[in-house]
Amino acid sequence: MRFLSVSLCVLLMACSTRPESLPSATVGAPDPSKVVESLRKVAVEAKLGEPLEMSVPIRAHPISSIPWIVCLRSGATELSKRRPLAVFYRGNDYVEARLSVIVDRCDSQAFTALPK
Repeated sequence: MRFLSVSLCVLLMACSTRPESLPSATVGAPDPSKVVESLRKVAVEAKLGEPLEMSVPIRAHPISSIPWIVCLRSGATELSKRRPLAVFYRGNDYVEARLSVIVDRCDSQAFTALPK
């Protein structure tokens, strides 16, 4: 009976997560020169004004299923500088974007001009 209980628990644990949703430790950081186009598309969709500024890629919080973040903001005004977007990448592949929250750490990043 004990063996059956343990076997059932192990089986349930194995089925409780989807491997494709787990962050992969082998996915490298996005190459900033290769993600500029997707950052520009995100800026247009979010209606960010020029000049656009980006951070270097940073590791996402461990609870995130998407491993990398590039922070993006408008440098037009002081207010726009305080409202960065967190743009998520899996390698050089754009996944999604949203307003940055505290765990993204965008507020503590150094920003540089987005290359043309």
